[in-house]
Amino acid sequence: MAVVNKGNSVESITQRGRIVGEWKLGVPTRDIAISIGVLSTRTVQRWILRWREEGTLANRRRIGRPRVTTPQQDQQILAVSTANPMKASVAITKKLHLPCTAQATRRRLREHSTSCHVPAVKEQLEQWHRDTRLGFALQ
Repeated sequence: MAVVNKGNSVESITQRGRIVGEWKLGVPTRDIAISIGVLSTRTVQRWILRWREEGTLANRRRIGRPRVTTPQQDQQILAVSTANPMKASVAITKKLHLPCTAQATRRRLREHSTSCHVPAVKEQLEQWHRDTRLGFALQ
């Protein structure tokens, strides 16, 4: 399953294509903005300018911190989580010796619409706990 950037989704590209298509037909930018449902004519002008200068309607690459995990590690995270859905992200990170935090592991799982689970912490009952509970129940 591929992760699609929201800005480059099929709907976004289609809407931008409609903007350029109507512009090529000679429709004024104000009318294009109204027909597309965009609040600003500046948005329409920006996409027309981008099309004229770059010939593309896709979002530009944004600057940001590079991913810590590789695509192969992402697949390993997904495989371990699929094999054992109740395994916590901390355990997955330690098992695979990943160079990231448990939070990054959770993000990778969410990208694939999967989640990890935190195991319930059960209190270990001593024998005297059991005896006391049994005595109370029998009263």
